Amino acid sequence: MPLRFFPWIGALLVILPTVTLQAEEMDVIQGYWEGEWMLEGGGGGKQTANVVALGGGEYSAAFTAYDGSELQNETFKFSIRGTLEQEKVSFATQIPLGEKLGTFDWNAEIRDGKFTGSYTNKKNYTGTFALKRVVKKLERVGAKPLPGALVLLGDEGGLEAWRPASTTAWQFKDGILTTVAVKDGQKPGEHLASKEAFEQAEIHLEFRTPLLPEAREAERAQSGVFLQGRYEIQILDSFGEDAGVEIAGSLFGRRAPEKNVTLPPGEWQAFDISFTAPKFDASGELKSAGEITVRHNDVLIHERVPLEKPTSGAPLRKSMEAAGLILENAGQAVEFRNVWVVKLN
Repeated sequence: MPLRFFPWIGALLVILPTVTLQAEEMDVIQGYWEGEWMLEGGGGGKQTANVVALGGGEYSAAFTAYDGSELQNETFKFSIRGTLEQEKVSFATQIPLGEKLGTFDWNAEIRDGKFTGSYTNKKNYTGTFALKRVVKKLERVGAKPLPGALVLLGDEGGLEAWRPASTTAWQFKDGILTTVAVKDGQKPGEHLASKEAFEQAEIHLEFRTPLLPEAREAERAQSGVFLQGRYEIQILDSFGEDAGVEIAGSLFGRRAPEKNVTLPPGEWQAFDISFTAPKFDASGELKSAGEITVRHNDVLIHERVPLEKPTSGAPLRKSMEAAGLILENAGQAVEFRNVWVVKLN
């Protein structure tokens, strides 16, 4: 029997009491969950959930249920909130769906690495679901530099390929470069710019965002990579967010990614970028547009997008000379590793 009551659910928020939660517990709970929903008497399908830590023991869970019977291509989405209670996160609400279907009682919990729940209208629809947390394996995370690649950030060395080569605003250890976090009210440190410039290149870069559950929007682990210091691909903890022009993978302020494929904080992610810079004449007039293609976590999110004007806030937006990569320091402890460039010009 198809799960026909989901189309009426829409977006649902239930605020439950809050309690204190330790960071290591949030790491286990927050993330991507996958499994199945099942109806008594037969019927079922795939179900997923993005669980996001909101701080203070609260979580949001955005569910997608895939109809596994008559409507093979239809999906149903809804969101609720839950709260840590002792050793589990509990979710509970009632969903009124009209006179014909009645009101559904909906209960779920995350405990001991399992996300289970049940729903019923106490008449003709009763079912359960069971999910497990999944850490996605990505082909491009850990990718080896291509022949002829210029390694800007590797397992050894330091900041020799960057300006400034010595700074207290960044830390380099065991092949990982980290922006130094600043307290509220303090200004973040300086950006890092590659010494090598390029006009056409293939670029690989890996990053990891910290867990900042109390933060919202741009304060939630923000950074970015500027191509030639002019065209920014946003870095942010956008796990579980809707697509937009300021989420991770966006051409900042200008173009949303085709799909939000951001992973949870604490998991390494990868950008693979093909870039051709625009060309300008001596007076600054555009001669030919540039172009960018971006894969985020193995998924194509921008394909041959024309580049003309710099993105908002770009540090070299008024310059026309060739430049390389600039890593943004927004003071939020974002980590980078395995950065390399293949120059094509």
